[in-house]
Parts: sequence; structure tokens; C-alpha cells
Amino acid sequence: MATYDVLVAGELNPDLILSDPNLEPQFGQVEVMVETAELTIGSSSAIFACGAARLGLKVIFIGVVGEDMFGRFMLNALEQRGVDMSSVIISPTQKTGLSVILSRGTDRAILTHSGAISVLQSEMVIDDLLKKARHLHVASYFLQTDLQPGLADLFRRARSLGLTTSLDTNWDPTGAWAGIDAILPLT
Repeated sequence: MATYDVLVAGELNPDLILSDPNLEPQFGQVEVMVETAELTIGSSSAIFACGAARLGLKVIFIGVVGEDMFGRFMLNALEQRGVDMSSVIISPTQKTGLSVILSRGTDRAILTHSGAISVLQSEMVIDDLLKKARHLHVASYFLQTDLQPGLADLFRRARSLGLTTSLDTNWDPTGAWAGIDAILPLT
């Protein structure tokens, strides 16, 4: 019997949100003041995990963070929200990814350093972990470049073990949307 309702396999990075209704970044070393700044939970996978836990589901997460302050921030923030982070890999060689959001009212620009976002591989999601959950959710397909080649196999393994699967593709920064056609039938 499954211990968890959902296993989330995905990226873990905070968002640094800089907001001002009149925000206009300027190059040339011009310092621009902003109204607010906030470091918060970022990444589609982490946001989904927190939302599922808030709805009362038992959630476990697998992903990769660096051994740094942003990694610790994400681990602590999700644990505080009821997400089991015991399967997250802490890498001494990778830095935790980070997105900087420049927000002005209803529009925003997103600048992302991928860091450890891209290093999760399907082989890291072992069958013993899959067997602990009823559902597998993966998000940000296009940012998780090392997960892409084995994702179809991961979904097949999950389904063969009785899990349902879902995929949030999120945005493709290249605009190509390559590889999705092979994955969608497995969700």
C-alpha cells in the first residue's frame, strides 16, 4: 500500500521577486530602486508539491539542490509546508538554481540560472521510491534537460507499478516544444 498520495519529481529553486509598478531595468551600471523584494518558493514542481500538501495530500519530493543557502531555503520551506524532502539529493558540486523575477504590475520578466534544476535523471527515481506513491507528477519538462531522455521510461515504470502520472510542461524557453509528443500519451 502506498505511503504517499503524490511523488513529485522535479526542479527546486527559489524565486527572487523584485517588484515596482514603474520598473525599468537599465544597463550601464545604473542603480534602479524597487518597491519590494522577496525571496520565495519558486519552481513549478515545488509550487505544485506545496499546493497538494495544502489540500491534505501526503507528498514526497525528489529533485536536486546544491549544498548552499538557496538549497537549504527550499528544503526548509517545503518541509514547513508538509512536503517530505527526505529523497532530495543535495549535491556538493552543483549550485541550486535561481529565478529572478522583475515584476511591474501585470507583466514580468524571468531570468533563470538553471544550476541543479537540470541534473535530475530518471534513474535517480528508483522503483522503491515509486512504490511509495499513488501518483507521479513531473513539472518543467523543458528546464529538466537531464530528465528528458528517460522521462518516457520513468512514466512507463510508474504506470507498471500502478501509479497514475501527470506532466506540467511549463514554458519551453527555446519555443521548439520538442519531445512532448512522445510523453503525453503516458500521462
